[in-house]
Amino acid sequence: MSKLFLKSLVMTPVLLGAALVASSVSAQELNAEETLSQLSQYTAGNDSMGQLRSVSQLSDVRPTDWAYQAVRSLVERYNCVAGYPDGTFRGGRAMTRYEAAALVNSCMDTVNDLIAAATADLVTKEDLAVLQRLQEEFQAELATLRGRVDSLEARTAELEANQFSTTTKLGGGAIFSLNDAFGNSTDTTDNTVFGGRVRLSFDTSFTGSDLLRTRLEAENIKNVSNFNTGSLEYSGSGADVDGGAGSEVSVILDSFWYQFPVGEKAEITVGPIGVAPGNFVPTTVWGGGFISDYFDTGSALYETDSDESGLGGNYQVNEYFNIAAGYSADNLSDDPNAGVFNHNYTAMTQLTGTTGKFTGALVYAHSYNNAGDVWSSKGTTLSADPFGNTPTTSDTVGVLMSYQFSPKFILQGYAGHAWMSHETTSANAKSLSAGLGFIFPDALIEGNEAGVAVGIPPYNYNSTAASNPNMPLAADIYYDWKISDNIKVTPAVLLLFNANGGSTAGDDFEAVTAIKTTFRF
Repeated sequence: MSKLFLKSLVMTPVLLGAALVASSVSAQELNAEETLSQLSQYTAGNDSMGQLRSVSQLSDVRPTDWAYQAVRSLVERYNCVAGYPDGTFRGGRAMTRYEAAALVNSCMDTVNDLIAAATADLVTKEDLAVLQRLQEEFQAELATLRGRVDSLEARTAELEANQFSTTTKLGGGAIFSLNDAFGNSTDTTDNTVFGGRVRLSFDTSFTGSDLLRTRLEAENIKNVSNFNTGSLEYSGSGADVDGGAGSEVSVILDSFWYQFPVGEKAEITVGPIGVAPGNFVPTTVWGGGFISDYFDTGSALYETDSDESGLGGNYQVNEYFNIAAGYSADNLSDDPNAGVFNHNYTAMTQLTGTTGKFTGALVYAHSYNNAGDVWSSKGTTLSADPFGNTPTTSDTVGVLMSYQFSPKFILQGYAGHAWMSHETTSANAKSLSAGLGFIFPDALIEGNEAGVAVGIPPYNYNSTAASNPNMPLAADIYYDWKISDNIKVTPAVLLLFNANGGSTAGDDFEAVTAIKTTFRF
């Protein structure tokens, strides 16, 4: 409220009262009794007539009267005028000084209330004094803060002028891995090896809800065991990356795909490189830091040899269920002699259910491989390639589950079964896999994690060609030691029993050890 308005509030009734008093008749013109009666009629809150709410309640005041607006303002705005008991205002007669005094007093009370309400939140002189004293006391700090703000604005302007992209974020990770293997297997190496892998990811979003992933990778981590289940989950693309003895490590484009929403419930993923079946689903259910390539995604259900170009998506049916489906082709999908549909491929679908602490999934996959590599080199040799290097189709079903019993214990499990058929003969085979995982978040120290997985690698238990005489077993044990938010060290060991299903002499036991250090930036 401005000072001018406050001044007008105060002066208006004062000037009005002065004028009324100056023009009123003397007190002697009326006797005392009449004067007191008139006085009571002019004060707000008159008992005989009650409080006036509108000027229309006064029978002798007309809109055509020259002072109508003034009377209306005093009645309705300032609430300081009442009428006579008979409902009249009697504006044509003179009033006494007592009546004028009562009217001015009543209006002044109203004006004082309005001023108090309007200035309740205004700064007082005492407040201004305190602010001035604080400003003097913290003058140096305020100057420092002002300098920092100016510097920050300058640096922000420089970053905006030289930034790489307004839509792309750069992230990366590097792994150092010290590995060894021992056991009575004739295929076990006896040398300690040291390798590494580095990835750079460019994540681009054009709408805020989509993602274009471009990832570069280089690595030289070798499989320390010749058995399929002995490979490390972070060993990358193997010979495609490391050209062999005497050659330099090459950088490859490991992933190149685009993911975007369709409406509020659907999501599509499409890309020419690095699109595996696991990219289409909302979750692979199985998790943890297991080092075995076999235990990386919980089974071979998501890991096929067709993981290059692909198209898939998922749809959130309701709060509890999600349905996903997709198709992926191998790395010859860009070759005119093979193409997307005339070489190795996998078509899969998954139904995922989530309620509370439980997550479960049903998976079905149909795949074709020109060289018979059904499980993408996982499990025993007979399971991965049951009919030799010949075209093979397979139909795989699987079930997966995860239940969080408490913040520090998660139980996981899966089982998978595959029916394999030779493309040119009547030969067929059946393969089985299963596993349990035990995850312990915040193990020993908050932020660390421990895990144990035990399972049956895919093995050929029934075939018209050849079956594995023994069932293989595997156990993967790890501990993630979090050094900082960006560094962790993971000692781990993979134990293999009948690693090749008894198909090779001396393959009854093997152990693979690793000390993995992960850097994220």
